[in-house]
Amino acid sequence: MAVYQGVKNQCPVDRVGVVINEVVRSLTGQELDATPCPSTVTNMVRELGTASDIQSAEALLASNNNCLSWDATEDRGRHVNEVHSSVITEEGGRKYYTLGLAQLSGGTTNDYSEHMKVSKCRSNMQFIQCFALQTSIEDVADAHAEFTGASPEEVRRRLKQSMTASVTDRCAVNKSVARQMREEGTVNQDFV
Repeated sequence: MAVYQGVKNQCPVDRVGVVINEVVRSLTGQELDATPCPSTVTNMVRELGTASDIQSAEALLASNNNCLSWDATEDRGRHVNEVHSSVITEEGGRKYYTLGLAQLSGGTTNDYSEHMKVSKCRSNMQFIQCFALQTSIEDVADAHAEFTGASPEEVRRRLKQSMTASVTDRCAVNKSVARQMREEGTVNQDFV
């Protein structure tokens, strides 16, 4: 738990072990024999992301009426896109799940075309957003499929069909991305 708290509070991975040791020494007067090395900390964070993907997929697959949302922002000169979804619970409330977070490179369509899953995006930004959304959905589906032993294609299909609405900024590129995702079958055909 100390590793996750360190990372959550933005301690650099190469310093987490040192901080844990310092806290233990301050509180008990003793030093630890071993602390997590940076690669262990990195693996623990990656595993937490996989657990989050599986949890998100479980929630999305349990509902037929999910809302997909995305938004991008500038952070210290980097263009970062987040993909998330809201799920209506059995009790009628809502829960929110992050499906992906990615730095968008802003390259040309040709730079990324071999990786493209949504083939008809009409502009650079539309291409990058389509790719980020598709990749986020597929990553969540694939983690769930591997964990449960289900067919990845079937989990992807069910997950995409559960997406029936979207909420995002009202800019032209986002409307175009939503339309393109519907046309390409990335989401339910009734997707708004």
